Amino acid sequence: MIQPEFKPLIVILSDKLFRIPEYQRHYSWQSRQRHELFEDIKKLELAREKYDERTHFMATIVCLKTKDKEQVGSNTFYIYDVVDGQQRLTTLVILLKSISLKLESDHQLDEAKELNKLLVKDDGRLIILQNNHDNRLILRNYLKDGQKPEISSIRTIADKNISQAIKDCEKFVNAHPNAVKLLALVKNYLYFIFQSLEDKGAVYTIFEVLNSRGLDVDWLDKCKSLLMGLLYEYASSPESNDLFSQHLNELHGYWSDIYREIGLQNIPGHEIIRFAATLKEESGAGRPLSAEDTLEFFKNDCIKLSGNDLIINKIIENTVWLKEITSCLSRLYADKRRNAVTDITQARLLAVAIMLRKDLREEERDRLLEQWERTSFKIFGLFRKDARTKVGEYVRAAKKIRKDANANVDDLLNSISGIGSDFPVETAVEELNKHDFYRSASQFCKTHVENCPLR
Repeated sequence: MIQPEFKPLIVILSDKLFRIPEYQRHYSWQSRQRHELFEDIKKLELAREKYDERTHFMATIVCLKTKDKEQVGSNTFYIYDVVDGQQRLTTLVILLKSISLKLESDHQLDEAKELNKLLVKDDGRLIILQNNHDNRLILRNYLKDGQKPEISSIRTIADKNISQAIKDCEKFVNAHPNAVKLLALVKNYLYFIFQSLEDKGAVYTIFEVLNSRGLDVDWLDKCKSLLMGLLYEYASSPESNDLFSQHLNELHGYWSDIYREIGLQNIPGHEIIRFAATLKEESGAGRPLSAEDTLEFFKNDCIKLSGNDLIINKIIENTVWLKEITSCLSRLYADKRRNAVTDITQARLLAVAIMLRKDLREEERDRLLEQWERTSFKIFGLFRKDARTKVGEYVRAAKKIRKDANANVDDLLNSISGIGSDFPVETAVEELNKHDFYRSASQFCKTHVENCPLR
């Protein structure tokens, strides 16, 4: 393991090409995180007016040094896979391009040319070789040509995040009176701890240690590092290095699929892991597991078995399960027609449980989903109950549907409709009809709910 080094940004970016693997999360920083970064730069600038030796520590960047390298002219660039720090690194690269554009508009052409050579090599290679998922073209066009995305080209959450990052960075740069001075601050006085690793497995143990320090890391990312760390612990040995690489590549493929789904829909990472663990755990508890308890659940679920092969299989099984949960949630979040009921967490959990019943025929799953929609619409639409209502009933119904293979479709329909038994539709319609404004809407609601004989 190479010892960590304390370096300014310009040194970290020199003689390296960074690659963000497909199995990493898409660019997900929001304006809040970028604003905090910009505030750090402003504070550094003020501090240096009094103490000209002042620097600012930004964060840790952890990379896997690969065996790949690129020859560009007479220069050799080593390729590093970014393990931790990709959000900040991507933002700073966008910020540097924004400064380059400002330098060009201010006729500081030599400074702009030198900066552009850092970001885009002579043969057209970017300092970030591969930005993961569907926003890679937006970043490429901006770094190479300063081209901002058209609204029509923004199709995913990942696209939106990158596009907004470009706007935020340009706004910050354009508000600064001196682009050369700003460039000097960013390049030379923002410092990082740069940790370069050469062992693929050790990457995840390092990442898990970083996660345990209370940093702002998504719960899904923590779950990934936990499972990957367990794989390294139980599958890595000199005698089985090839087999470990096969397992690692298999998991990377699953995580690529997971993050691709998240890039399409803004699915909270904590919800994915909480739903996954809640539907797997055996207790009859009527509340979803917390994010913290979920990590403990998955760890225990993997290592409770005896024998490394069984543990490895369980790690893979749980990763595939997370992928299936993500896919179901992605379809729910994309279903605009059902927004009124999918806004409720426990309702989403029950819908996911129904969607996961692959042993049922498609028409049977559709009947269950229709009953789920009517019941949920009655409670949260007609009666306007808040998200604290019927949590236990929804969770227990979800577990029953997930685990009770002996229950027939009619039993399951009754379980779902029973959740709303305390809310007769006639009462809601009578209340709504007291207000003429709601008369036509309430009649529609009554029809919508009463179409199902098992309401």
